[in-house]
Formats: sequence, structure tokens, C-alpha cells
Amino acid sequence: MKYVPEIEREYGLGLGCLISAKVSGNLVTSKWQMLTITSPGFVRPETGQTSVKVECPRCRRVLSVTVESVRKARTKRRAYRSGGALLLWSLVLWLPMLFHYGAKPVDEGKPEQSPSMLLMGGLLAAAFVSFVAGLTLFVLGGGYNGLRKLRWVRPDGSLSVLVKGHKI
Repeated sequence: MKYVPEIEREYGLGLGCLISAKVSGNLVTSKWQMLTITSPGFVRPETGQTSVKVECPRCRRVLSVTVESVRKARTKRRAYRSGGALLLWSLVLWLPMLFHYGAKPVDEGKPEQSPSMLLMGGLLAAAFVSFVAGLTLFVLGGGYNGLRKLRWVRPDGSLSVLVKGHKI
């Protein structure tokens, strides 16, 4: 996993601007120019969140980014990491139960003592969801920096819903 700096009061904005996209069949190859924008004026709010307008140095489009306070961003990062770790640790419960019930032979004379398919399906689903969601939350939480909602600023001052050609 790449190194993500600690969330501090001053921040730098990593902005990607799309240079080209080539489509051939189902394959899309895109080239991005990654830029780091820093300024002494880039300071997080004391509480809550605020929107900051920046200009892309490459294409000169004005963009709006939502910046969260240090406390809010650290709390979200900690919550994502903790939730992911908790889901991954729940595998300690699901996997032994799955192996225990899955290893029981089916007794033809006593079907009531055999584990049901509903139980096995539920345990398998719980293990799968715990692994996928836990790993996703843990990894996303490690990279969370409190900068989100990239939007274009329209000429009338309103914000777009979707942004194509830029990413943070």
C-alpha cells in the first residue's frame, strides 16, 4: 500500500487531469497528468467541512473540492480502518464454524443431524462479505485524507454533479 501522510491542518491537493483516452473494443487506455497543488492558504476548517475552489494548472478549469476538518477526517479514517479490521477479525468466527459444519458427513438415516444448506449458505455468505467488505474498508480507510467531492464550478457559480477528466 502506498504511503499516506498523517492528516494535518495544512494540506496539499493531489489532482489528476486527463490527457488522453483511447478506446479499443472493451479496453480503455487513459493517460493522466498528476499534479500536486500546495499553498499556504490551504488550511482545513476548524470544524465540519468547507468547499475550496482551485484551478487546474493544466486545463485552467475551476474545480471545487470539499475539505474536512482534521478531527472529522481522522475520525472517518479511524472508523473505516476499525470497521474493516472488525470485519476481518469476524472471519475468526465464521471460518471455524464453516469448516466444522462443512466437515460433518451426511447421515442418511438421521437427516436432522446433518447441517442444512441454509446454515452452510449463510456461513459462506457471512465469510465472503466479511472478507470483501473488511478488506475494502481497511484499505480505503488507510488512504482516506478528508478531501472529497470534486466538482466543476460552472460560469454561473453552481457546481456540477459529475466530473469527467479530473480526479483527486
